[in-house]
Amino acid sequence: MGFIQLTLSPTNVSFKKIKIIERDGGLMWEGKNSIPPKTKPELANEHKTCNLAGSVGNKNHFYDMVGDNRLIEEIIETIKNSKYNPQKFWFVCKLYVHRGHGGEGSEAEDTILLSTTNQKYHIEAIDESTTNTIVEKFNIKFERNSNDG
Repeated sequence: MGFIQLTLSPTNVSFKKIKIIERDGGLMWEGKNSIPPKTKPELANEHKTCNLAGSVGNKNHFYDMVGDNRLIEEIIETIKNSKYNPQKFWFVCKLYVHRGHGGEGSEAEDTILLSTTNQKYHIEAIDESTTNTIVEKFNIKFERNSNDG
């Protein structure tokens, strides 16, 4: 799990106290819309970090959470029982200015769409006890090998 510090521009105007919320724009994977479509990768679950509103702070900074916190054993078992290794998929992420406190069902309080980006996952079982996970968002990559601790 990691955090990306983002900055709203222009920086000579204060956006402090404005709230930003991320909404799920859908799950995608290579071949999803092909004919016939490829099946969804088994590790592609719901986008859990959405619907949390965060305030913009000093210098127009706010933070976006990026990551995958599954157990190594779960990843290896899922990949072993599937036909895809590595598993590749991405979530479409939409960032909005938000008027309320956030939460599921608060979409009516979203105002301006600020950005749309993808959060990409590349999860690979290397052997019976090792995985390598790469998560990329805003062109920043987080990589974790299960042997790294």
